[in-house]
Amino acid sequence: MVLRCYMFRIIKVNNKKNDVKYITFKKPFIIWIEKGECEVLYRNESRILTSGVILAFNKNKRIRITNKSCDNIINIISLIKVPDVDVLSSSYRNSSGGSVRCFSVNSNFKNMVVMLDYINDLKFDALGREFIVDIFYKYLKDFGLLHTMFDYRENKDTFLGTDDRVYDYLLSLLPEEQVIKNTCLYFNISRSTLIRRLKKCNTTFKNIVRECRMDVAKEIIETKNLDIDYVSMIVGYQSKSKFSNYFFEKYGVTPMELSGNLNKKYEVIIL
Repeated sequence: MVLRCYMFRIIKVNNKKNDVKYITFKKPFIIWIEKGECEVLYRNESRILTSGVILAFNKNKRIRITNKSCDNIINIISLIKVPDVDVLSSSYRNSSGGSVRCFSVNSNFKNMVVMLDYINDLKFDALGREFIVDIFYKYLKDFGLLHTMFDYRENKDTFLGTDDRVYDYLLSLLPEEQVIKNTCLYFNISRSTLIRRLKKCNTTFKNIVRECRMDVAKEIIETKNLDIDYVSMIVGYQSKSKFSNYFFEKYGVTPMELSGNLNKKYEVIIL
């Protein structure tokens, strides 16, 4: 069931054991595990979430959720309204400049989620909805979490998360468009600046392109019944052997081996 309003969106996902979902989010979002246990994977960062834990992300993220228990209830809260800059700055200060994504919730958080869910079923006017959303944002601000969801950074932290932002951008492009020129134009920075910022993140543009393509390939193999040669071309490799080598290097299994050993239920969701 999906509930909507123009400032936020709440989705409840019920999973069975070993179900896997690839979910792409266009807006900042929170994952709250109401019941059960699951693994959330973004790039090479994996977290096991248990009941009562939330995980927050900023916009344009593609994640992989694997259910680890028999019955899961996952609440996904997509935040549409953009907070004021002073609120984001306050959240940054409360976090001591960090970028914490994960923490345990208390009864106040649960009550606020229930309230957000509740007002969807009532005829609240725009001001009433905005008032309640602002209270929820204040709660996230006090935890030093809100600014990480809306990509707010102080000047001294400009380079932080550059690799994530480049990765997220490249996911939206066709392979032939995944070139450094397009990326520099999109972020309005010079080639040398982009290279320098990625170096501070201990990576290179070439490595992120390869990572992005391998992740897309893995999703395609797991969710679609396609020939591996075709998958290789979809993600930008004319050479099947080169594609297979890169894939094995990242995942420790060849594309053919992965394709032949799928025993889980996979699903793709775009929100």
